[in-house]
Amino acid sequence: MKIITTIWIIYFIMLILSLMSFIKAIIHRKKKGIDLTLPNFCSSCMRKLNGFETIPILSFIILKGECRYCKAKIPLI
Repeated sequence: MKIITTIWIIYFIMLILSLMSFIKAIIHRKKKGIDLTLPNFCSSCMRKLNGFETIPILSFIILKGECRYCKAKIPLI
């Protein structure tokens, strides 16, 4: 029973982190006047991000907090 509870907690945390990341992206784009329908991109080099680069926290750790292309720092918050 503990394993199922742990899995649900991890799932819930990942869901919350994903929603927070999505809301942050919407707020950032609204402030900058960027179209919400555009795909995700690096704000420094303007390159389009691929699938794994958009996963909250995990991609930050894998990419060491930097853009894969221009090496600009990615803000955590």
